[in-house]
Amino acid sequence: MRTSVVVVPRERFTSLPVSLRSLFASIPREVEVVVVEGATPDETRSELERLSAERPFDLVSLPYMVKPNEARNLGVARTSSELVVIADNDIEYEPGWF
Repeated sequence: MRTSVVVVPRERFTSLPVSLRSLFASIPREVEVVVVEGATPDETRSELERLSAERPFDLVSLPYMVKPNEARNLGVARTSSELVVIADNDIEYEPGWF
């Protein structure tokens, strides 16, 4: 696949699982997805682990609140595609956006 999606944190943690579900429902399964997060609460972390069992993705976890630019750089460095979409973790995707 030519394009990867890197999901980076915003101010809220709770929106991440909802955002990822809508992302996965709106892109082909072969699209590489990298999620960067830091200091995520245990409940959200458990939800991410459940989601990764349903649809694998690369999870970059940091023990501290990661700054947006750092998260973008870390995520892009983990991709192998020609193009990268960088998205905040509070987006709810609609079919056809990709």
